[in-house]
Amino acid sequence: MLEKMWERAPLIVGEPIGVLVVAVVVATILVRTRRRGETDRPAASHAVRAGALSVVLVWGLDHLVRRLLVDNPSIAWWAFAVPIAVGALALCVRPEPRRPGTRRTGAPTAVGVRRSWSSFTDPRLLRVAVALGGVLTITTVCAGLASSPDEAGRWALLVFGDGGTTSFYGWAYGLPVLLATALLAGVVGARLRRIAAPPFPDAGVADERLRRRAASDAVVSVALGSVALAAGEVFHFLGRVGLGSVGAGIPGVGDFTWGTPYAAFAGAFEGAGWLLSVAAVVLLLGLAAGTLPPQLFGPRTPMRPRPETPAR
Repeated sequence: MLEKMWERAPLIVGEPIGVLVVAVVVATILVRTRRRGETDRPAASHAVRAGALSVVLVWGLDHLVRRLLVDNPSIAWWAFAVPIAVGALALCVRPEPRRPGTRRTGAPTAVGVRRSWSSFTDPRLLRVAVALGGVLTITTVCAGLASSPDEAGRWALLVFGDGGTTSFYGWAYGLPVLLATALLAGVVGARLRRIAAPPFPDAGVADERLRRRAASDAVVSVALGSVALAAGEVFHFLGRVGLGSVGAGIPGVGDFTWGTPYAAFAGAFEGAGWLLSVAAVVLLLGLAAGTLPPQLFGPRTPMRPRPETPAR
């Protein structure tokens, strides 16, 4: 009994429930550490925090529903796009509320600085989100080009070896991911513009800038967590598929086995997928608890006015 449990331990940890348990432990440690070292940085709004939590809850519920109701739960067409789509919808729930005392007309207080969608976002956080989205997009396109249609015409097979086939992350599952990623990018851009657009109040410009930075970073972090969760699912699936093989025996000659074209990297894909999933859940749960993202990549440099660029 114990031997069987020990053999299945890696599989259990790789399952969503294992990912969730590990992530909850890590997130709890981070939350307690954060509370011991409280800073004055504002937390994300309740809407963004609820949106971050909804991504994790829907992701877990989707896995449960697919296991109970879908014949082949690992390849349902929506399986990989769910976290990104939920993240995009969560950020559409409610715009950032206008704070009391904000001027609706007149010139902005921050003279000499042109404010845009990227004015208050940590550029390092933004680069990580864009890079991960790019990696997911490139992986999706490459996997789609390598896929083949099944009997129903769905591009969800990988053909390798001597006619061997296996379920694969092809266009049938990749196109919903690409569409959801494009939707998320548009929603994030619109949300960041809405945060940056209102004029500054007559007083408390420094506090207002800090609040807008926190709000922008929270929005980007929800997007980053959603994309990372989807990328984790994709890489884990690709790794599991890549470890498969097909064989044939010829009487009097011997047995022959063929592996997938990327079998040598399949283990790395599976491990990267697990790490991405855990990191995504930790980030989203930390956001939901109101403790992240406080300076995720270290202190930020202050915004410096650029006199050569007139404010508008």
